[in-house]
Amino acid sequence: MVKKLPLSNSMAVLLIALVGMVSLATFRFSPVDLENLPDLSFQLLDGGSLSTAELANRPALITFWSTSCGPCLSEIPEMNRLYADYAGKGLQMLAVAMDYDSPEAVRETRDRLKLRYPLATDTEARAVRAFGNVRVTPTHFLIGPNGSVLLRKIGRMDFDDLRTLIDQLLPNVG
Repeated sequence: MVKKLPLSNSMAVLLIALVGMVSLATFRFSPVDLENLPDLSFQLLDGGSLSTAELANRPALITFWSTSCGPCLSEIPEMNRLYADYAGKGLQMLAVAMDYDSPEAVRETRDRLKLRYPLATDTEARAVRAFGNVRVTPTHFLIGPNGSVLLRKIGRMDFDDLRTLIDQLLPNVG
């Protein structure tokens, strides 16, 4: 004969399991708090480098992405439009490929999807660590002209909201 737990005991076990799962997910996927742009140099896909010091005094959008990330790939057309609309007005953009993406895979994806904005590889995961152990893609960071992290968005970006934020930042750029 199967012994049935009273309903209150069953609910307690379920609640404990749920709290444990939420705590684990929060611990595993929440990046370290990041208030300011870290001091770092990015390796650009086509050679050369870009340091965070070169991003100073202008707003910047830095996006961590992967060639195997469906949401990342679906954002590329909107990111291209954002770059076309704002690069000439002072917004700097950089896409950082995750360390598990080979430069060849990144280059092929860039060419196939016509990615137009600057692209860096992070084969040693230095940028991933410097930005608080980024684990989920896409992860977007909007950096203010003073180097402060204004927005960290994990997952798909709401580009209407992003454009509103960028519009507020650009008049303040000298």
